[in-house]
Amino acid sequence: MLEVTDSVPPDSWVLVELDAVVPAAEGRSVPGAPQGRRVEAERTFFVDGFRCRIECAPDEWNPIMFRGQIDLKAIQKFISVRNITAPTLQPIVTMAKSPERRDWEFDAPSMFSLEDAGYGRQPADSRYVVRLDASLTSEDGQTLGYTWVDIVSNWHERAFTSFGDGHGVWEADGGTALPFYSRNFKDVTQWAARLSRDQLMPIGEDLARDERGILERAESERQIYSVGNVIHKTVGNERAYLYFGIRQPKCADQGG
Repeated sequence: MLEVTDSVPPDSWVLVELDAVVPAAEGRSVPGAPQGRRVEAERTFFVDGFRCRIECAPDEWNPIMFRGQIDLKAIQKFISVRNITAPTLQPIVTMAKSPERRDWEFDAPSMFSLEDAGYGRQPADSRYVVRLDASLTSEDGQTLGYTWVDIVSNWHERAFTSFGDGHGVWEADGGTALPFYSRNFKDVTQWAARLSRDQLMPIGEDLARDERGILERAESERQIYSVGNVIHKTVGNERAYLYFGIRQPKCADQGG
C-alpha cells in the first residue's frame, strides 16, 4: 500500500509509477520495464440539478443529482421547499415524513427525489423552488460550499387509458361491465365484435406483431368484424382520473 504525504484535491489524477529495476519481494527478479497506473480521485462535490426542470410529469421520479454521495437520513437539515405556483407569497412546504430509503437503494445515494426526502407528492400544474444549504456535506467529507437553488415546473398529469389488471383477460363470470380507467381524455369510442374460437389466436398474434398499428387499423377492423354497436362516450373533466364500466354485448360464442 502506498500513502501520499500531500493532500490530493478532488478530480485529480495521480500517476503511480515504478521503475524497471524494483526487485520483487520474494527474490531478485525485476520487471524489466517501467510500470504505471493512473489513480483518479473522487469528483468535486457539486449539485448537478433536477433530472427534469420544465414540463415535468408529476407522477414520475424526478431526483436531484449530485457529484458524490450524501447521507439521505440527514438531508432534511439542509433542504427547504416552497410552493410558488400562486403569485402570492406561499409558506415553506412542511415535510410529511422522515426520509425513506428502499431496500434496493445504496446506503449513501448520489440522487434523491423530494418524496425520498420526506415531502409529499408534487401536484400537477405546480411550481416549486428548492434550496440546499451550503453546509451540506458528502460522504467523503467534502462541503458543498455554496447555496444551491432551482425551480421545478410540473406539467399536467399524463393522459392514459387502461383496462386495469388481468393483461386483457376478462373472465366469463365477470359480467358485462368491463372496468375501464381514463385520465386526461375528453371522450372514448367503444366498439366490440363477436369472435369465434378459431379467430382468437390468429387475431391475438396479429395484434402482438403490430401493436403500434392498432389505432390506425381500428376503422378497417370495425368493418372486417361487422361491428354495429359503436358507442361514443364523453368522459367529462379532462383532468379527471376516473373509472367507469363499459357495457359489453355478448362477444364470444357460447362456452368460448
